[in-house]
Amino acid sequence: MAKKTNPEEVQQLIDMGKEKGFLTYDEVNDILPANMVSSEQLEDVMTMFGEMDIEIVDSDSKATVLKSGDGDDDRDEGDVELEAGTLGRTSDPVRMYLREMGQVALLTREGEVEIAKRIEEGEALVTKVVMRTPIAAREVITLLQRLEKGYVGVSEVTRDYDEEEGGEAEEKHRERLASLYEQVMPLDEQLKEVQQALAADPPPNAKKLKVLENKQQKLREQMIELLRQVRLKDFQVAKIVDRLKEMGKQVKKGQSEIAGCEKQIGKPYPEIRSYLRRMRRNDGEAHAVANELKVPGEVLLSVEKRLKAAKRKFKLVKEESGFEHDDLLEYLKEVYRGEWRAKKARLNWLKPTCGWWFRLLKNIPIAGCSFLT
Repeated sequence: MAKKTNPEEVQQLIDMGKEKGFLTYDEVNDILPANMVSSEQLEDVMTMFGEMDIEIVDSDSKATVLKSGDGDDDRDEGDVELEAGTLGRTSDPVRMYLREMGQVALLTREGEVEIAKRIEEGEALVTKVVMRTPIAAREVITLLQRLEKGYVGVSEVTRDYDEEEGGEAEEKHRERLASLYEQVMPLDEQLKEVQQALAADPPPNAKKLKVLENKQQKLREQMIELLRQVRLKDFQVAKIVDRLKEMGKQVKKGQSEIAGCEKQIGKPYPEIRSYLRRMRRNDGEAHAVANELKVPGEVLLSVEKRLKAAKRKFKLVKEESGFEHDDLLEYLKEVYRGEWRAKKARLNWLKPTCGWWFRLLKNIPIAGCSFLT
C-alpha cells in the first residue's frame, strides 16, 4: 500500500522506526502527507509498522516503558507456548483449557488503569478536535434545542447522566444544559452577524476586516468552551465524525478530479484556470489556447466541466462544515490520530485476554471442539 501512495514519506518513517525501534504519533502525523487521510490508508500503514515491530508511542519518554513491557509480553508468550511433548501426553480438552488459563499472565490493575487512560486520551483527542468544528457547534445547539422542546432525553445528549441515576439527577442535568443553551444562543447570534459583515459586498476595509476577524475568533472560542461543558455523548460525537469523514471523501474526489485534469493538460491547476479564462473571451482566444496547449477544444471544455464540479464539491463542504477543503483534511488527520490511540490501547487490552484462545485453538485436538462450543 505504501508503495502506491507516498513511498518517500512512508519509507522515511520506516527508516526512522527501524533505527529507534519506535515512532511517536507526532512524527507519523508530521511526516505522512496531507492527502493520506482515509482510515483504510492509515490502518494499512499502522499495520505495516506493527509487522515490522515498530511501536507507535505518545512520546520518546514512553518508548522505554513500552519496550520493557514488550519484553515481558515476549516472555509470557514463550511461557505459555504448548510443548510438543505435553500435547502428546494430553488430549483432554478440559485439562488443556485449564492449563492454558493457568499459564496466561492477566493484566494487573495498574496495567488496566494505564490502558483505560490511553483509550480515554484517544477518545478525548477526537472529541476535542470535533468540538472545534463549526458543524459540531450547529449539531450541539440543535440537540440542546430538541432537548428543550422534549424531543430528546438528557441521556441522549450528555455522557454525564445515565438513565439509571433517576429523576433527581436527570432534572439537575437538564437545568445545567438549559443554562448552557441560554449562554450559547446570544453568542451564536453575534457570530452570525459578524460572518454576514465579513461576507458583505463590497468587503470591509483592512482595518474593519481585522476587527471583525478578531471578534469572530473570540466568539468562537467562547462558544467552544461552553459547548465542551455539554460533555456530548460518545455516539453523538461519532455521528459528527462520520459526517466529517464523508465530507473528507468529497474533498478527495474533488482533488482527484483536479489531479486528473492537470495530468491531461500537462499544466498545474492555477495555470489551467488562467487558460480557461482566456478561452471564454471569444472564439479566437479559444482556438489560440487550444493550439498553445496542443489540446483539442472539446477536451478543454471537458476539463472545464470537471474543474467546475470539483469546485462545487469544495463549496458544499465549506457551507456544511465551515472549513476550507484543505483545512478539513488537516482536522481529519487529528481525528484519525485520536482514533489510532484508542484503537491501539484496546488491542493492548485484548492481547493478553484473548491470546491464549488462539494458541489453544491452534493446538487442541478436533475432539475438543464440542467442549469449546
